Amino acid sequence: MIRIIYITLFMSLLFVGCKKHTINKTERNIVKGDWVIRNYSEDGKDLTESGYSEYTFNFTKDGKVTARIQTLAVVVIGSWSGEKQEDKPVFDLQMNSPLTSLTEQWEILISQKNTITLSATYGENKKKTLVFYQIESEE
Repeated sequence: MIRIIYITLFMSLLFVGCKKHTINKTERNIVKGDWVIRNYSEDGKDLTESGYSEYTFNFTKDGKVTARIQTLAVVVIGSWSGEKQEDKPVFDLQMNSPLTSLTEQWEILISQKNTITLSATYGENKKKTLVFYQIESEE
């Protein structure tokens, strides 16, 4: 019986630690370089080419995000943070117009060096998916 309690406690701590690790990893990666939206969909409808793929995003350590369309001199300002909510790793993104549809508390599904996949539920169990991809820096 004691062994089961210890195993359960260990697994719980491991699970919570993995979520915090996902948040920390996302926070470390997102501030390195510029990012583009590789995929954005709402309720299964791909909206990536509806203007979202034209933006380049830059996230700073102080929680600010700037989205730019270089060819049109368009700049959109917002904020971001990583946190844990309801036992899930969350990427909180707040964007001004015309990118307010990206304002969500996104669940972090995948966080890799050059790809971050996010998911959110809205309305009556409708789902949004957002995939950021890090672009090569021109150094």
